[in-house]
Amino acid sequence: MSKDKFNNKPLAIFDLDGTFFRDSLFIVITKAMCNQEYEGGFPCCRIDHHKAIEKAEIEWKNREGSYGDYLEVVFQIFCDNIEGVEKDKFEELSRKIIRNMYNRVHVFTRELFNVCREKYHVVALTGSQVETVKVFHEFWPFDTIIGSIYEVDDKGLYTGVLEYSPFKDKRAAVLNLVDGDESLLKGSIGIGDSSSDIPMLEMVDKKILFNASNSLKKKIDEMAIDHISVIERKDSAWVIKDDSVEAWSTADIEGLRNKIRDLIE
Repeated sequence: MSKDKFNNKPLAIFDLDGTFFRDSLFIVITKAMCNQEYEGGFPCCRIDHHKAIEKAEIEWKNREGSYGDYLEVVFQIFCDNIEGVEKDKFEELSRKIIRNMYNRVHVFTRELFNVCREKYHVVALTGSQVETVKVFHEFWPFDTIIGSIYEVDDKGLYTGVLEYSPFKDKRAAVLNLVDGDESLLKGSIGIGDSSSDIPMLEMVDKKILFNASNSLKKKIDEMAIDHISVIERKDSAWVIKDDSVEAWSTADIEGLRNKIRDLIE
């Protein structure tokens, strides 16, 4: 297979939740399902579900629980209550929420995205619902989007069956993207923030860890894999490559883009 599939461009693969978007698309939509009142309502629009998510979120923010615990609570509530929801209604909710939140993105990854669009085929890879990702894509035009797919019956209702989730195996998701031809990954870039991104990062040529979780950084270090670490705080991005550490201003957008171009060349 040739690179014609990607217009002869190398791939730049972005994790979305926490890496590009400053929150989780999956979480913000599930929270909205629990909080919003639509005609007919959503099955999970109940006070006990709202309180369960709120409790898990507070425990995480107070460092009394892990982000993984918080995510698991949200995921379970979503899976237990998506059955019977109208796909059209879910898409309507996604559009309402995302159009008010689409710009909540990290500056470094936003500008990496803008730079990569010049020469790369840019891919969004996320475990969030593909319907929500499609709305996000309207504001951030990735060339390819890959998200979780929940089964819909012939009446347009979700059955509750999770048909596909790249979150479970991002290596398989990338292999599917390139139709099993790993030669198409030559010159590729990948960026992620958590241990679920390791299978994807192992496959690309240039690996960028962004605000990396301890589990991701520890595993990458144990594997002795060459990588670049970026930590964004306030108006600075701290870029760690080999033994050097540089602080880049995220307020100087043109300067930041030029530094990113040099970084990925």
